[in-house]
Amino acid sequence: MIESMPIIDRRMIPPEKSKVIGLDTRWNLLYVVYIEREENIIRIISARKATRQERLQYED
Repeated sequence: MIESMPIIDRRMIPPEKSKVIGLDTRWNLLYVVYIEREENIIRIISARKATRQERLQYED
């Protein structure tokens, strides 16, 4: 009897999103969501100015 083995296509598994708050070159505080695609490749999902609450959290 042959057992079946599931094949998992890595492209079908959603990557884990990471979030970071930091300053850009113009000193704007940004909230960035990104994923790491491969070893040295990062894909930015979104970037926006940080909210007041996020700014306070960053400054603590």
